[in-house]
Amino acid sequence: MTFPKAASGLRLVFWAKIIELIGALAVIVLPVINIVSIIGSEDIENASLDLSLVGILAGVVLPLVGFVLALIGLIKAGKDHQSFKSAWGITVGLIIGEAALLILNLLNVMSTSSINDDFITLFSGISVIFTLEGIRALYCEKGVATGLVSTTTVIYVIAVVLEFVLSIWQSVLVENETLGLILSLILILCTIISYILYLICLAKAPKKLMK
Repeated sequence: MTFPKAASGLRLVFWAKIIELIGALAVIVLPVINIVSIIGSEDIENASLDLSLVGILAGVVLPLVGFVLALIGLIKAGKDHQSFKSAWGITVGLIIGEAALLILNLLNVMSTSSINDDFITLFSGISVIFTLEGIRALYCEKGVATGLVSTTTVIYVIAVVLEFVLSIWQSVLVENETLGLILSLILILCTIISYILYLICLAKAPKKLMK
């Protein structure tokens, strides 16, 4: 038994995440390159302009391309399992919700910056969890080991929960900086580990689903 549609869709999701990662890394690295290029360039204005254009490409275009690819991939994968359709629906809901929060912010109805961060964290995390559940379910149908997928799901859930705990922690201004720092470090560690494991799951899934 093979699942070609899920395999093809998850391959697209994998490359979408790689493109998004490249965009994020470029945005982080560009300020450093910008400083170096300005110091070493006689034409400071043009040097800054060139890197600004690259920054727009990295910070806007690449994440957008990755986002669209991920949506297409989830639609394709959804033809083999309902969980991918759910992940797609949640991602679309994220777009609508972000647009609504942006409009409320622009109209000065309410400040939505902190709400927006929590909203993105929750819906993005749930979308990933549904995607992982789809992979796990198809693995079970094929009799493939699900240990890596299950581990990734657990760590991802921990990361999402910690994100909200820290958000509440900051909102109530609890005066315990040591515990707050420990939770932040655990969150960073869980986020990095879960993201790497998620990429590994996406990379391995197409081959396993086609065997």
